[in-house]
Amino acid sequence: MAPISTELVNNTYNGNFTGVYEATKGDIIDTSTGRSSEQYKIKNWTLNKSSNTNCGLFASIGAEGIVRNVCIENVVIKAKAKVGAIAGNCSGKIISCHTTGNEGSISTAATTDAEIYLGGIVGYLTEKGEVSYCSNTAAIEGTAGCVGGVVGIIMRDANNAPAVAYCTNKANVVCSSKSPVGGVIGSIAGAAGNDLIKVTGCANSGEISGTQANNQVGGIVGRATIDTEISQSYNTGSITAMGSASGIIARMGGTNAIVRDCYNTGAIKSTGTATNGNSNAAGIVATCTIAAGGGMTIENCHNVGDMTTANGASFGNGLFHRTDGKISQITMKSCFSLNEDGKSQSSGSDSYISGGSSSYKNLSASEMKNTSSFTNWNFSTVWEMGSEYPTLQGLLK
Repeated sequence: MAPISTELVNNTYNGNFTGVYEATKGDIIDTSTGRSSEQYKIKNWTLNKSSNTNCGLFASIGAEGIVRNVCIENVVIKAKAKVGAIAGNCSGKIISCHTTGNEGSISTAATTDAEIYLGGIVGYLTEKGEVSYCSNTAAIEGTAGCVGGVVGIIMRDANNAPAVAYCTNKANVVCSSKSPVGGVIGSIAGAAGNDLIKVTGCANSGEISGTQANNQVGGIVGRATIDTEISQSYNTGSITAMGSASGIIARMGGTNAIVRDCYNTGAIKSTGTATNGNSNAAGIVATCTIAAGGGMTIENCHNVGDMTTANGASFGNGLFHRTDGKISQITMKSCFSLNEDGKSQSSGSDSYISGGSSSYKNLSASEMKNTSSFTNWNFSTVWEMGSEYPTLQGLLK
């Protein structure tokens, strides 16, 4: 493996860097003691660049760059924009990279700049960028921009669709602006293209919150404004917003939006009101703005999390809240919600959902434990019955 410095062009890495399996003792050191790390991990690394953009272990990873098997324990980073533990900016691949420890934090300097892009692993993912099998435990705190536990923003161009797969956030994520916040991805945006942005097999267990009116806070994704598919993902963390709050995605747009085989067990709370923004809370999707001629499908999803809104409104038995588009653009298929002992508010209206109440169903606690209640679900390769409700196979619980 060539030294990193020989594969940098304009401060962008396009080599193939493997941390765990190819490193030798002494290649990676504990920055607090200077001693070699027996576990081949970077420990107690601090980066304070409050006025800098593109900050991380790698400032920028190019389209041909691959970084894999890197672990940073108790990372502390404070920078201006495009910030992540592994990379600030990535057009290549980040595979099996992790932040660990209980004392890590990644934050941005005080600013109102909308283009902050702060993530636990990478701040700005674009072009052919892929992030897979990565996890974050470092607390994330943003003052503006798009903030996510793993990826700050996915920014696609017309020819490429970046992807995130099998990534997990276990840390608390907070943003003090009205920008989107996500347990895994803050925002998905950019140019329209032929392929959907795919978010697959992701999970969040951290507390995710936004503290300003009109924000969008989601357990997996805060906001997507282009065609996106979220599948086989779940949230168990509490979600709080002063605008739209949801277990999977707070706000979904584009012309083709899909949420399939996902579930939420976390408490969802929106404190917004008519005077300070809005109050949309839902287990799966809080709001959508689908373009003319497009549609959104929510399929094979369930919610058992409690929901609280300032005005008490909720639609679709707590699975979906409201749309800014046409009624016919929203389709729900085989979706279920726990409605017992005050959990998962009952439907306020069926008018926003094509097919009305036939597209979803309330289940009691005992029904939630029975696979026969979940019609058309795949319990062979996708779902399995947990102790209280269905969970996804092969994902960390």
